[in-house]
Amino acid sequence: MAASYARIVLAGNLQLLSTILDPKNGSCWAFLLANDASTHFGKSYLDNRIQIYINDKLYLHTIAIPMFEQHTGENMFILVSRFLNVLCPQWRTQLIGIGSDGASVMTGHLQGVVTQLVKESSNTKFYRVWCGDVVYTSWIWF
Repeated sequence: MAASYARIVLAGNLQLLSTILDPKNGSCWAFLLANDASTHFGKSYLDNRIQIYINDKLYLHTIAIPMFEQHTGENMFILVSRFLNVLCPQWRTQLIGIGSDGASVMTGHLQGVVTQLVKESSNTKFYRVWCGDVVYTSWIWF
């Protein structure tokens, strides 16, 4: 029963986030993404933190997507892009930055998740932030 309630809350939160990210609503014109892959108690997941700046406030939304494949850059890119295609179909024009750790699957110059997301983005200026732990990544707005 608790899992059913959790699914309902998650669905509601994802719908709200999708509405906020929709530029037609005028709420958000851009967002940032921080990624980190991990395994916890034998379960692999890809953590995604979306950062949105609206009305002089920074909002964070985090979701851990289960991973059933190997932790390769290509598999993680497919996972993130599918998630963003559903959540925010115009993400290629709105994504302006990505934070990640220095792992080669994240930052590799050919198959890294960040590299592939930058290639998919239509923005000419893109902010890439490398850090030791994505959980503590912070963005500064000027």
